[in-house]
Amino acid sequence: MKMQIKRLLTVVLAVALIVGVGYFSWDDQLRASDSDGSVTAEQQQAEQTEVPVEVVVPEETPVEEVQAPADPFQNARISVSLTNDGDLYYGDIAMLWAQVSGVEGNGSYTIQWQTDNGEGWENIPGATGPSYNFSINGSNATRPYRAVMICQ
Repeated sequence: MKMQIKRLLTVVLAVALIVGVGYFSWDDQLRASDSDGSVTAEQQQAEQTEVPVEVVVPEETPVEEVQAPADPFQNARISVSLTNDGDLYYGDIAMLWAQVSGVEGNGSYTIQWQTDNGEGWENIPGATGPSYNFSINGSNATRPYRAVMICQ
């Protein structure tokens, strides 16, 4: 068994040596002299690298400055007022009004009324116009209210 492995290794080394000699002899053929009309590997490589390459650089195209449209809500303001006259009591209707100013151009918006329930502001369902009316009772009489402008 050991003898067969030795023979196998000898054969593999011999094949590797033959392949290596074949490679070098092929390389030597590429290096033939100019007198026999053949081209050496160095000449062939030099000819390939000496080919002029034209680099085309595209001209810069001037960039048009595009101005962003003006923000129609840049100067917008909203103020809330109570339109009732005099004192209010339980059972009375409180009438709140939101006045929007400073909206320019085609700025469209909606108004959402909110109240602070003690844990944060919450939308009042269905209260989406410039006015909000509600009946004053024990649970809402002391709550703050506000109108929020939602820009579209």
